[in-house]
Amino acid sequence: MASNAPASEAGKNGPLSFMTKLSPCVYIYRPSNTGDRSVSTPAAESVVSARTTPHQATTTPKFILLATWMGARDPHIAKYVLPYQALFPSAQICSSAPSCATLLP
Repeated sequence: MASNAPASEAGKNGPLSFMTKLSPCVYIYRPSNTGDRSVSTPAAESVVSARTTPHQATTTPKFILLATWMGARDPHIAKYVLPYQALFPSAQICSSAPSCATLLP
């Protein structure tokens, strides 16, 4: 169901309330401190160091685009966004979950 609330107020209590709604199917997360590009949590450090070379472990992505499946519900999108947010706390994350209504005229 569509909401007429402004993007900044959309989903205040929903699973994607930490993200800004840009359109009916696009959300973006902008961390408050985007200047810090280092891995900040011990859990993230262990996951990143296990999967990357030493050079890669010192840098993180600035922007992550998550394209989900058609009709994905907000709780399912949050399930995939939150681990990226934990691994890369300074990265902006954009998620897109198209629906039939947004794809068909």
